[in-house]
Amino acid sequence: MKHLILRESAGLSVDVLDDGRRMLKRALIYRIDGVQYVVPSGFITDYSSLPALYRPFVRFDRVDYAGVVHDCAYKTCFHSNMTRSQADTLWRVVAMHGPNGANRFQAWSGYFGLRAGGWVTWNKYRKADK
Repeated sequence: MKHLILRESAGLSVDVLDDGRRMLKRALIYRIDGVQYVVPSGFITDYSSLPALYRPFVRFDRVDYAGVVHDCAYKTCFHSNMTRSQADTLWRVVAMHGPNGANRFQAWSGYFGLRAGGWVTWNKYRKADK
């Protein structure tokens, strides 16, 4: 399936925190198939954290934008009824069509890694929401 992807903001601009995570200095804005996703300035991300089994198949410099958008999706930045499946699909779409362009194999490998292990983080955030 083809997606219409537009990045409506300048590239990533981050401060590195003492624990290795990054804090956005300015918002990251994507429009995907007509829906706008805004990751706000000040948002803290660890980029793409995947289960160890899948890491050898993904070049992390190609999926940094996807990781930021995905982290925000898991934390329900966009809308509270986004499912985990939708958030993981968003990662794959941004990974393949982001500025550094992961290839299909990398994007799908990362996606399957998220599907296999992302439930741990997803459930942690859902418990925090209550």
